Amino acid sequence: MGSDTVASAIRAAVANKDVKAILFRVDSPGGSYVASDTIWREVVRARKAGKPVIVSMGDLAGSGGYFVAMAADKIRRSARHHYSDPSVCWAAKC
Repeated sequence: MGSDTVASAIRAAVANKDVKAILFRVDSPGGSYVASDTIWREVVRARKAGKPVIVSMGDLAGSGGYFVAMAADKIRRSARHHYSDPSVCWAAKC
């Protein structure tokens, strides 16, 4: 699923008054900065619009996954998730 698809889904969730929160799963080896920034900006906009955003980290998340997650209200991880840098968990509110 590409960044444009994810960003569009977040915008749709923000616009939908029946959606009370956004749960977003990250399970990716990484990607481009532009793609990560596109998603990060939509997460920030969602929070500013009053929609809580919870990121669920899958088994794998490259630097772009961490970048996207940092804008969320909460970050949860899989028991099998491996951090590429232990300081990321501390900084990411895990």
